Amino acid sequence: MTMFSERETYRLDISDTISSTILHPENVVLHFGARKNQDIGALCYLQRSAKITGSLRRLVNLKSLNKQRCRIIADVIKYLAERLEYSGISRSTLSELVTSFITFIDWCDTSGHQNVLNNNGNAKDGFREYVWHLQERIRRGEIKPTYAYGLQQAVLQIISDLLNIADLEEGINLVIGYRTNTDSTNPQDDADSGRVLALCDALFEGLSNLVLHNHPYPFSLKVPATLNCDNNHLWVMPIHVWCMPPHLMSQRAEIGSPNWAWDYQNGRIETIDNILHRYSIKYAAENAIKHAHKTLSESNSDTHHYARLSRAVTASSSFFQLFLANTGMNLESAITLTWQDEYEIFKTRQGFRQIKARAGYKSTSFEIQTKFVKKFKKYLKLRSYLLGDDTSDLLFFSRGRTFIDNPTRLPNSLTTNFSRVLRGIDPLIPRFGARQWRANKSDWLLRNHDPATTASLLQNKEHTVLKHYSAGSELRATEEMGNFFEHLSLLRNSDCEPSGTVDSAIGKCSHFGDADATEVDPPVPPNCHQPEGCLFCKRYFLHADETDARKLVSFRYCINQTAHLSASPEHFASIFEPIQHRINQIIDLIKNVGKKETAMINRVITEVEEDELLSPYWANKLHMLMELGVITE
Repeated sequence: MTMFSERETYRLDISDTISSTILHPENVVLHFGARKNQDIGALCYLQRSAKITGSLRRLVNLKSLNKQRCRIIADVIKYLAERLEYSGISRSTLSELVTSFITFIDWCDTSGHQNVLNNNGNAKDGFREYVWHLQERIRRGEIKPTYAYGLQQAVLQIISDLLNIADLEEGINLVIGYRTNTDSTNPQDDADSGRVLALCDALFEGLSNLVLHNHPYPFSLKVPATLNCDNNHLWVMPIHVWCMPPHLMSQRAEIGSPNWAWDYQNGRIETIDNILHRYSIKYAAENAIKHAHKTLSESNSDTHHYARLSRAVTASSSFFQLFLANTGMNLESAITLTWQDEYEIFKTRQGFRQIKARAGYKSTSFEIQTKFVKKFKKYLKLRSYLLGDDTSDLLFFSRGRTFIDNPTRLPNSLTTNFSRVLRGIDPLIPRFGARQWRANKSDWLLRNHDPATTASLLQNKEHTVLKHYSAGSELRATEEMGNFFEHLSLLRNSDCEPSGTVDSAIGKCSHFGDADATEVDPPVPPNCHQPEGCLFCKRYFLHADETDARKLVSFRYCINQTAHLSASPEHFASIFEPIQHRINQIIDLIKNVGKKETAMINRVITEVEEDELLSPYWANKLHMLMELGVITE
């Protein structure tokens, strides 16, 4: 008799899960669109059949239901819904990621890693063994490297985000794919991060003042000019829809709770005459105004009224984002910071202060910028207000929706959930998360300090910083490039070449011996005797043709072939990653010239990297290194 049997299931559209409570995750079959269903609920059972029924439901051993796995799968479902809503990923692509994730969990549950999702240590061990398993299958010819790479990257992405592990792959010999920079986190453009932080700062400062100084409702909140509010102020009301920014005001009649009794424009309660036309009978309008006056009186007479506590939480969540952005701390570390009211502030280096506190036997310390100290002290007052008569050894905590629960740790989804709050105020707020703030912080530190200092401040290894957080924002990269690539779109044939042009190992030079940097403090100083220096020189240009493209791709290939000669991965990253990044930018620009150039560069990349059909100069270099035994075939 088989140990597997059918179970009760229900289909849940992925879009409907973000705002609903997953009561029985073990029964959920996620729906991603036409003929795209994923029986993710089956993962709650540690024993499952490999076969899928005609209804796309898996048979399971009902006795193997694991309650902790149920809670984890509920979190996974929420994570997937948030990815769909905020990352711009398509339903089809997300479904493919889920397929890879299910494949991974299936392997874990049959290979002694049933607790892979329980904590970070188990996740790293399970992922390491899984990558080794994929590599073994490649060696046996069971799967192709590209397929294994896709499985690996999907699992890496989901597990890293779900458990907030920034260095899940560190120390693991990953399957190599043809994609580049897939595991790096790009910092936001300054305008995007500035928009988020400006609103967070306004909410923290204004709403903290509201509750700490017991200002009366309606409360005038100063907001950034980007919201286009009258006099850059929003009126805050003591109700669920606590503010009405311009984009909501314009569609007020269509939203679920228009709250006509409240005058969001002028910060007061409306009169009967002004809102009578909004109701079918006069009594309803009168009752709405009567209720508004009662709510206003109660919220102004109670310093810990629900409306005030709710705005205090908004202020606290805003500060949490400011804190992540200022410290560059990863989410798990920030959420678990311990605290007590006795603390010390030390000057560590120019512009930074170290905060030290001790909670029980555990010491807490972190660095913030000097100008952030005042805000931090203000947050501590807000923290005391939210605690009331209770205590907590956590710096950041949650009191639940009713504020009567004991203080507990913040949910991992806080940043994602809070982004929805901000977008309700400013629809143009970009997507952000803890890793994004960490990348922004790293980018700023790398532009103002050396990698060692950056790694120290981020409490990470230099290699991890350079690998994950040193890509630079797209806008900043474009600005730094300046007019460097203007030649690329113009020089499609030799008729356009400047006089005095000479060939170089990676393209052309318009004035050999007269190097001129493309930017201030380039990663590699221009040097007419070093090909990597050409990439950061205004005299360098190339044709969008096969000859110059092969030179460039060959140069990149040789760099990768000699990576093992570096003293350490950190050493290689610090020297060659900026060069590789510039080469990849040039390749992308060649592709942008047209379809013909795209096909050409893709073919050249394949010929160089798979068949070693290098340009003559780099082919000789490679042959020489092989002859010397520096690299092997």
